[in-house]
Amino acid sequence: MVFACFQLALSRVSASANIMAYLVEYFNERVFTVIEGWPVDVLADYVRLVEPLMEFGPDLQMPHSRSLGGGLF
Repeated sequence: MVFACFQLALSRVSASANIMAYLVEYFNERVFTVIEGWPVDVLADYVRLVEPLMEFGPDLQMPHSRSLGGGLF
């Protein structure tokens, strides 16, 4: 159920932008499993935070992204 809501929210993002410029991939399947287990309200907040990252990718700037140094953001 939560996974379906998550997928629906992400597909809504890509449909509203007409393209999905960037795809968020998780380094470990377990990370995604944990995210799927979050309550729906927390998952909705997460999707809201990931939307700009999916749209702008590495071009995401302040106040959403800050340099960590060494070329990392």
